[in-house]
Amino acid sequence: MCTIIDVNAIPAIFNNKDLRHEEFRPVIEWINNRNGKVVYGGSKYKSELKKLGKYLPFIAELSRKGKVVIYDDFKIDTKEQLIEVDLRSRGIRENDKRFNDAHLVAIVSVAKVKIITSNDISSIGFLRDTRYYDHKSHRPVFYTRRRNENLLKDPRYFSSCCN
Repeated sequence: MCTIIDVNAIPAIFNNKDLRHEEFRPVIEWINNRNGKVVYGGSKYKSELKKLGKYLPFIAELSRKGKVVIYDDFKIDTKEQLIEVDLRSRGIRENDKRFNDAHLVAIVSVAKVKIITSNDISSIGFLRDTRYYDHKSHRPVFYTRRRNENLLKDPRYFSSCCN
């Protein structure tokens, strides 16, 4: 099983001094000790990740353990551009706070990831919009706090992208 970790949740996952760490600790335990993996890719995601430089060693360690799956930047960037064109055609501006995560939708769409770990609940409605996925049943679910821990155990959220 795998998850996309929105960069806004990275400090809560990897920094045990972060105020929200206890809410996100099950995610890192799932990745380290069970069948969890992290999926990412695309220019924007990598750019955001670089801004959190002090956490890059943690990601590198997970990668060495075989717990990271990196998807093709070109495929994700292309999908992201298509999504942004669609948003503009529907009158949604790039700086609209309801939606600033086209790159996450693109990763979900390309990699078929079903779990998104995030501190940002404002974009959940957009990320659940099925118009950008191959089929309507491919709506992602969201780990936003400890009470979502059951998602990490549920076989319905198994993603073939992490094999």
